[in-house]
Amino acid sequence: MPNYSCPVDGEIEKSNAVLALISLSVFVGMIITIGGNVMVMMSFKIERRLHRPSNYFLLSLACADVIIGVFSMPIYAVYILLKCWPFSSFMCDLWSAVDFAVSEASVLNLIMISIDRVWSVSSPTSYRNNMTIKRAIMMIIPTWVCPILLYFTSIIGWPYFYPNNEPRPANQCYIQFMYESPLFMTISTICVFWIPLTSMVIMYSYIYYIIRGLTRKKRNKQQLNATARSNANPDCVGTVVTEQGAQLATIDNTSNVDSAFHSGNGKTTRYSALPLNGASTTTRCECAPQESRQAETDVDDDTSSSDKKLESKLPSSGRKKTEDEKKQSLLKKQPEHTKRQSKKKRSGGDRQSRSERKATRTLSFILGAFFLTWSPYCTVVIIKSWDNDSVPESIFNLSYWLCYINSTINPICYALANELFRNTFKKLLTCKQCPC
Repeated sequence: MPNYSCPVDGEIEKSNAVLALISLSVFVGMIITIGGNVMVMMSFKIERRLHRPSNYFLLSLACADVIIGVFSMPIYAVYILLKCWPFSSFMCDLWSAVDFAVSEASVLNLIMISIDRVWSVSSPTSYRNNMTIKRAIMMIIPTWVCPILLYFTSIIGWPYFYPNNEPRPANQCYIQFMYESPLFMTISTICVFWIPLTSMVIMYSYIYYIIRGLTRKKRNKQQLNATARSNANPDCVGTVVTEQGAQLATIDNTSNVDSAFHSGNGKTTRYSALPLNGASTTTRCECAPQESRQAETDVDDDTSSSDKKLESKLPSSGRKKTEDEKKQSLLKKQPEHTKRQSKKKRSGGDRQSRSERKATRTLSFILGAFFLTWSPYCTVVIIKSWDNDSVPESIFNLSYWLCYINSTINPICYALANELFRNTFKKLLTCKQCPC
C-alpha cells in the first residue's frame, strides 16, 4: 500500500519553490489539455463539413480527454501536492472509477479511430457505402459503456465483494484490488493497455503497408506511361489546314499517345478541328519523308563540322562558350511537351515520396506518443501490485501523470492532422468565426 501521510505543520513550507514549480507545470498541462480538446469540440460544432462519420471518433476522444483535464487531473494534482487525500473515502472510489473509466474510454476511442482508418484505406468503396454517422455512433457507444461497467463495478463494488479485507486508510486513495489482488490487476492492465497497443501497432503497420503499395503502383503506372510516350513516333506531325491551304496549328502526335495506347493503335493518323471564322477545315497527319530527315541530318553534320573547324581556331574560353550555346540551343529545340512531362514526372515522384514520408511520420508519432505515455504506468503498476516497496512513489506518480499527458497530445496527433480542423482552429483563435 502507498505510504502517504498528511504532512505536519510547516513541512510544506520547506519546499515552496518545488511546489510552485510543480503547481505551475500541472496548471499549464491542465490548460493545454482542456483548451486543445475544447477546440476540437468547438470546431466540430461550427464547421458542418466536419460532420463526417470518421470525425465523430475524434469528437468522442475529445470528450473523454476534456473530462480527464477537468476532473481527473486537478484532483490528482491536489493529492500529490498535499501528499494526503483530503476528501472522503467514497469520493476516492468515485474519482478513481471516473478516472479509470474515462482513460480507458480514451484508449478505446483510439482503437476505433485505427479501425476506421484501416477500413477506409483497405476498402474505400465499401467504406463510403457502409460507413454512416449512425454506424459510427454505434461503434462509439461500447467505448463508453464497457469501461463504465468494468471500473465502476470493480472499484466501487470491491469493498462489498470482499468485506473482510482490511479497510483503506482515510488519508490515502488507491484502488484496493491493486494490492489485494495482483493477478486481477495484471490481467486487467494487459487487457486495457497491452492488447490495445499491440492491435494499434498491427493496424497502423497494415495502413503503412497499403499506403506504400499504392505509392508503388502509382509510380509504376507513371513509368509505364512515360515509356509509352517515349516509344511513340516523334516524326509524325499532324497539320491543320484550311481549304485555302493556310496553316493554323501544328500538333505534336505524342500528345495523343494515351488514347492511341489504350485503343491498341501505335500511331494517331487523323485529327479533327473546329473551323475558324466559318472556314471549313481538313486535318491530316503528314510524316516527314525519310529524304528530308536525312537532309536535315546532313545539314546538321555539315554545320557541326564547320563549327569544329571554327572551334579549333578559337581559344579555349571561346570554345567552351560555343559548347554552352549549343547545349542551350538543344534545350530550346526540345519539345515543350517533353519538358512538361519530365517535370510532371519529377513532381509526381516528389509528391509520392513526400506523402509516404508524411504517413510514416504521422503513424510513428501516434504510436510513439501512445506508447511513451502509457507504457511506464502499465509496467510500474504491475510491478507495484506484486511488490509495493520495489517502486518509489515518485516514479509511480510520474508514470500516472504521463497517462494524462496522452490526453494533452491527442488533439495534436489526430485533429491537427486534418487540414479542415487546422483551418477551423485558426478561425477560432483569430476570432474570425463565432462558436455561438
